[in-house]
Amino acid sequence: MMRSLLQLQEAGEQQFAREEERRLRRQDGRLAGGLTGAGSAAEASEILAENQRLVQEQKEEQLWLQREEERKAEALRTVGKMAAHTQKNNKPRKPGVKESQLLIIAKTPEFVREVMG
Repeated sequence: MMRSLLQLQEAGEQQFAREEERRLRRQDGRLAGGLTGAGSAAEASEILAENQRLVQEQKEEQLWLQREEERKAEALRTVGKMAAHTQKNNKPRKPGVKESQLLIIAKTPEFVREVMG
């Protein structure tokens, strides 16, 4: 969970830096061009649309990160269930028999890579 919070924070900082850079470029352009009147209204409309687009992108990115964390959490729960099942099934059947080494067997190598990161 801590890793996801750090990822969200880092993504937010990157998004803020990109937005700030765009804002400064627009501001520099306005100062150099000396826009007045109708041009200012058109530019304000453009800036508003850009801000709305950026907010939407940020929401989508946060939602994607949240879904990614949920997917990883589900994979970890699955591994836990598999481990519990394996442990239960690896108990000695006869008295005096050494307990076998517990193994977790995944169904596919892709599953292992996905779960292990």
